[in-house]
Amino acid sequence: MPKTFTCNLPLPVVRLATAGEKAYHAYATAVGGITFRGGLMPSWISLSDTAREAWERAARGGDGDVITVAGDTQAYVVRAASRGR
Repeated sequence: MPKTFTCNLPLPVVRLATAGEKAYHAYATAVGGITFRGGLMPSWISLSDTAREAWERAARGGDGDVITVAGDTQAYVVRAASRGR
């Protein structure tokens, strides 16, 4: 008969990136992680809830459709954000 054992270690938590987080990271990559004022961009988790929600709306074009970011990421995300007002 095979031996059995109990493991009480917690399972790892895997968190999938949201559309807004993916867009934020694409933008950060496109601009070298530097804000328009010349400072370092904060991490996604450091953004306010309002800022993260704005990125989520921008990533969906303001109408719920997810935008596939390609080409000029900076200009594309800004255009999407202005449409989602």
